[in-house]
Amino acid sequence: MKKKIILSIVSILFVLNGVTLYADQDVNADDAVEKENIKHQSLLKGRIKRNFFAGLVSKSTKIYGDYALLMGGEFGVTFNNTFSVGAVGYGKANMNPGLPGYGGVTLGYAIAPNRLVHLKFGALFGAGSGCGGVFFIFEPEIKLELNLTRAVRIGCGISRPFTDKKWNGLKNLSLVFGIWFGRWI
Repeated sequence: MKKKIILSIVSILFVLNGVTLYADQDVNADDAVEKENIKHQSLLKGRIKRNFFAGLVSKSTKIYGDYALLMGGEFGVTFNNTFSVGAVGYGKANMNPGLPGYGGVTLGYAIAPNRLVHLKFGALFGAGSGCGGVFFIFEPEIKLELNLTRAVRIGCGISRPFTDKKWNGLKNLSLVFGIWFGRWI
């Protein structure tokens, strides 16, 4: 009697296991058909082209109510000539000892970058220091860029810094001018 019960249980388990395997095969077959029907989607399509750039940038603004000229350097990489990630640093160019310096990471997006004249949006996320200590800064900018050659761009625009400290004097619009060297194709 015990043998019949054990044999019956084993037989039921084999049958249930076979049904489960068959059901899994049907689900997997359905998944394969569904995967074939769905095309791969991604933000950046096709081959991603990376190009490096470096540039000199100046900013003309008012800090503490006085004219201030900030000079800086920027370098980074562009992806498909549209998205850019880089780093920038600015320091005082005129002899006012109280002017702050700052820098950080930049993100940018160019609209129609292969056209002779195109628009570029960007933002700086970083930190700086001045007479009162250290501060954090967020500085969005918009600029018009001109492709002089495939390797040289110039641009001008405006930016507006937002900081966590009021004492640093960075609260006015800045006129931005720069020249960048790289490989844009």
